[in-house]
Amino acid sequence: MKRSGCGAMIQYNRTAIATTASTATQRILVVEDNRDVLCALSELLTLLDWRYCAAKSGEAALEFLIADRDFSILLSDIALPGISGIELAKKAHGMVPQLQIIFMSGYNNLPAGVVNFPFLSLPKPYTLTQLQEVLEKARNR
Repeated sequence: MKRSGCGAMIQYNRTAIATTASTATQRILVVEDNRDVLCALSELLTLLDWRYCAAKSGEAALEFLIADRDFSILLSDIALPGISGIELAKKAHGMVPQLQIIFMSGYNNLPAGVVNFPFLSLPKPYTLTQLQEVLEKARNR
């Protein structure tokens, strides 16, 4: 994983030094436009031994999916510049139907009735335990 105190964008984490058997085969595509939030979330995912790819826009996330569809979970903010998290999820689900979707939001604007696929939600701010629980739910679906 590329790191410099999170001053530089974390591009890809293909390796996890202490992966558990349960998460070693699963990868998360994380989409968050706020650099500080993305940095903190990246640290939490590393702490929880998840492999992930971090994108700071919906467009960048789609590029990752076009290049590599081997993701188990899409963990995306809803309010993104450009393509919204909801539109991203619709496109991603069309590309990878088995992809588990988790929407993050600091607002009460979760897309009930707006999408035609199952999703989970993670309200902001969240704790490490809440993040772990929603990831476990997604993994076990």
